Amino acid sequence: MLALDLDGTLLNSAKQVTPSTCEALRRYVAAGGRIVFVTGRNLPVARGIAQGLPFPVALVTHNGAIAEDADGTRFYERYLPEEAVAGLIRRARAEEFHPFLYALEPEGVRLRHQGPSHHPVLERYFRSNASVLKPVGELWPRDGVPRRAIQIVAIEPARRVQDALKRLPATPEVRWYTSGGLLNGEYWFLEGAHPEATKERALKALCDRWRISLAQVAAVGDNLNDLGLFRTVGRAIAVANAPEPVRRAAKWLVPSNDADGVAVAVARLLTEADR
Repeated sequence: MLALDLDGTLLNSAKQVTPSTCEALRRYVAAGGRIVFVTGRNLPVARGIAQGLPFPVALVTHNGAIAEDADGTRFYERYLPEEAVAGLIRRARAEEFHPFLYALEPEGVRLRHQGPSHHPVLERYFRSNASVLKPVGELWPRDGVPRRAIQIVAIEPARRVQDALKRLPATPEVRWYTSGGLLNGEYWFLEGAHPEATKERALKALCDRWRISLAQVAAVGDNLNDLGLFRTVGRAIAVANAPEPVRRAAKWLVPSNDADGVAVAVARLLTEADR
């Protein structure tokens, strides 16, 4: 199995899968391999990227909170406890952050946010997720509408996120973590999710479903939220644009996402399999 992160890994800077990378992945599947996206991206966006490829792709999304098989069967879900969500939002705001919320609503996954953002970085993020954006008056209202909280997210300067992670306590209700940086690491994500909503746990559930050993999995990634995955799989592969801690944790280094690093990784894996 090949587990692929999306942004900064499979997708180039234009947010595209290049023809050469697509062809490499097609050859991998033709040789008997299976592919799963393991990403912090939301489910609808990841699903749309997968549907544009000429082979089946399973999905681990929201950093492991929701996962689907290639046929759309949802096999792994970990949501924040409903009774804890309002308090967790208050905790993020106590850090003087501007949190937003991914939630599973009756109409599907939505990014709930309140009013205009306090920084253009957030506006840029909202534009890139416009297909699921839902401006609301209250992030977690008691209005009788059934919904499940997937993640609480904030995007703030890197140092402020690092400092907040030292103060935010881990509890049975939430795991506070970072997916790492954007804009050359100037800003970081702060995220709160169910403690079992991790890339590695959801991938393990998929391996069990497909009867594949984790030792048979190669993972390609580029950011801090891939470190747990790297410790779990048989072959950890970092693209050249990954930060130093991620490159150091990898067994292989390949070119950047703008230099078809995934295609290079696939070629090496297929060559290794032929030996």
